[in-house]
Amino acid sequence: MNIVQLHDRVRFWIDTVASARFESSDIDQAINNAVREIADEKYDHSRLNHHGDSFQKTQRVRDELSDLVIGLDTDGTLTLGNFAGHVLVSTFPATYKYLLAIALYVGDTMYPCWPLTYDRKNIIEDNPFRRVQSTPKAKLYYIEKASGIVIYHPFATAAPTKVEIFYLKDPVDVFYGYEKGPSDTIGFNTPMICSLSPTDYDGTEYVSGTALTTDGVTDVITYGLAVVDFVDPDINGFLHEEVARKAAMGCLLSAGNLDKYKVLKAEILAT
Repeated sequence: MNIVQLHDRVRFWIDTVASARFESSDIDQAINNAVREIADEKYDHSRLNHHGDSFQKTQRVRDELSDLVIGLDTDGTLTLGNFAGHVLVSTFPATYKYLLAIALYVGDTMYPCWPLTYDRKNIIEDNPFRRVQSTPKAKLYYIEKASGIVIYHPFATAAPTKVEIFYLKDPVDVFYGYEKGPSDTIGFNTPMICSLSPTDYDGTEYVSGTALTTDGVTDVITYGLAVVDFVDPDINGFLHEEVARKAAMGCLLSAGNLDKYKVLKAEILAT
């Protein structure tokens, strides 16, 4: 789903139990909250209760969060500090949220690193990305501190040459954008999404949710509406329906419609 389709889906779920209408900004906020909540839930609470399906559950979480997983190394964005017995990674991008995996390199040789301590309160021992292993073998260990990620290793002070990390990023905030109609000029090569069915652009009719790019014609929309300057959700399409449902319930809660929230929750659970 793009942002228009996601908004339409949120309104669909709201309309099943309520006639209240919400502004686009309200739905944007509810979608942003839902995306963050889903990412946190899947990252922190992916319980692997049955050994038989552990791999499938782990793989599903990786697939669903794949659009939020970023890999960086100290050849580019990160800064590596070498010290006696350890290295320090102290620079992180603004999108950094959670560490998923980390490895240290000596030349071309890669050494995986394991967490030295972990926070039981946040159930990290059940996190498929960072499960602590008790195999009795030599390992490199890391710990996250206020100063950054410290990796303890057995090599000489200057031996480590690179550190590579994979992290879960903070999702970008979605934005519905601005609706443009027949009296509005849309600039050259501007991405737009039709928000009304039908919408006539340059002699062709499109339905709500159709994404296209303008060719620079002045007053290109003969009738209908299209959204420009939008920001689409940057999560995997697998999660869009879950986002829409959570956002709809969030809208009802924010408006104090607890009874209708409960009805919608029951309706969603029944589908």
